Amino acid sequence: MGRRMTIEVEEAERGNVVRVSSENGKTSDGGLEVIEGQQGSVNLRDRTRRRLNEIVSSWFPADRYAKAPSR
Repeated sequence: MGRRMTIEVEEAERGNVVRVSSENGKTSDGGLEVIEGQQGSVNLRDRTRRRLNEIVSSWFPADRYAKAPSR
């Protein structure tokens, strides 16, 4: 079975809401994170981009032959 990760970013009043859900065969889990900041600001956009990069980097191994870390 394959692995699947879904990331959704939604605008909120005081920042961005990041919803992460992942499936690994028959198991699935999810999380919710709020990144606070003023909508439209460069700072909020940069923090959101960096956090998404951290999430994907921790989930997807750099070496394609390496085993992915289990959560």
